[in-house]
Amino acid sequence: MTLRYRILRIRLLHEWQRFGSFRPVLLRLREIMREEGWAGLRRRIVNLSRRAGGPNCTSGRFDNQSISAAPPPNGFSQPGVTLIGHPFDVLGVGANLRSTAAALDSARIPFEIRDAFDNGSDKTRGVQDFRYAGKVSGSTGKRRGNLFCLNANEMDMAATYLGHQAFEDTYNIACWMWELSEFPQPWTSSFQYVQEIWAQSRFVQDAIARKSPVPVIWMPQVVEPGASDPDIAGSLGIPSDRFTFLFFFDFTSYVARKNPSAVIDAFRRAFPKAEDDAVAL
Repeated sequence: MTLRYRILRIRLLHEWQRFGSFRPVLLRLREIMREEGWAGLRRRIVNLSRRAGGPNCTSGRFDNQSISAAPPPNGFSQPGVTLIGHPFDVLGVGANLRSTAAALDSARIPFEIRDAFDNGSDKTRGVQDFRYAGKVSGSTGKRRGNLFCLNANEMDMAATYLGHQAFEDTYNIACWMWELSEFPQPWTSSFQYVQEIWAQSRFVQDAIARKSPVPVIWMPQVVEPGASDPDIAGSLGIPSDRFTFLFFFDFTSYVARKNPSAVIDAFRRAFPKAEDDAVAL
């Protein structure tokens, strides 16, 4: 089995997991045929195969010579940052990309956005009010740096979609999330893609830094202040006079890692008589 075929199979399996069943696949094929005909379908198949591998690929990953910790060259076509991730997905890493875009805009740093997996068909079911949607581009033009708003286990797949050219001649930074003290050993191969890691808490910084061959910088989470909604508490059945703690997580993630039971235990220990203390969780 050739390398190109193996990586193509990985991408096809990823597409299948994303769509979930035959029906959305058929609907997507019908949409392509209606709008672009056979030429559009053929172009996607050719592009899928071409981008599955590259001249500097080995065993499904890029070799250390093509993507190393060496600094990029002095000349760049464009200043600024390319944000790479899930711009329209209702995910924590998607929210991280969107808030980072707001921070870059506030700091007047030029940027563009690339959808790591080109989930164009999912945009109608995702975030509709992303104010930087106009900056989402399929451009392969180089900027001073790439900032990957993904998790470490997504880097291999992102590399097969983006192609090795996306990582070359630029400075690659990853913003990875991990809630446990031990960074997974199988994910350490993802360090090869980047020259720097941004950790959004000291806890994450410590966990990744113990295994990282590249610098791990503490870069606190971007927070966008917004107007509060006084009706939320009432809609959840919480009396307005209670000091309320909020914890939420993605049910499609790993319950053991998010650990909501630990939050409940901590709350009960801190407030054994919660009703008397006028607090709520």
